[in-house]
Amino acid sequence: MDTDPKLDREREGENADDALIEVRTTGQTTRRCLRCGGALLVYDAGSGYRVWCENGDFERIVRGI
Repeated sequence: MDTDPKLDREREGENADDALIEVRTTGQTTRRCLRCGGALLVYDAGSGYRVWCENGDFERIVRGI
């Protein structure tokens, strides 16, 4: 069964957002990349953030004001 790429992107975005929330509340995240299983790394700049996979398979950048 084929998966919908749009749904995969939504899941990846939600996973990245959850990783950011974990970092903001606990100082770390245990979330993994949904593509390769690598660790997700988070840089929180306050009004913006970057979440990326240690293996380079995923990156999400949100810019603040």
